[in-house]
Amino acid sequence: MEVADIHQEYRALHEQILVEFQDQSRHYAVLAAGFTLEQIAYAFVGGILLKRALVLVEVAAPTIASILSRGGKGAVSWFRTLLVRAAPEEHYTCTSTKVSVPSGAPPGMSRIV
Repeated sequence: MEVADIHQEYRALHEQILVEFQDQSRHYAVLAAGFTLEQIAYAFVGGILLKRALVLVEVAAPTIASILSRGGKGAVSWFRTLLVRAAPEEHYTCTSTKVSVPSGAPPGMSRIV
């Protein structure tokens, strides 16, 4: 083998490596840009949905507050329908809340545990 052939083969090998690197870099840049745009879209749509949900909560809050403040059958029936609508794993959370009074607390003071 001649020295010129070795040099030519060596340069061809490096040229191939550089061309593959450029192709892969371009491919991964496109993937990263697509992922970034997808995340921006999720954030934008999520923000819009969150805004709408907050508007609904602001509209519904007075109704819910009036039902709960009246107490009695209205509040109990609302809470029961909430339990029916809640996912099974949330049932325990809704029904296991206990009210306890810390020792030495003044009368009428309680905290939710």
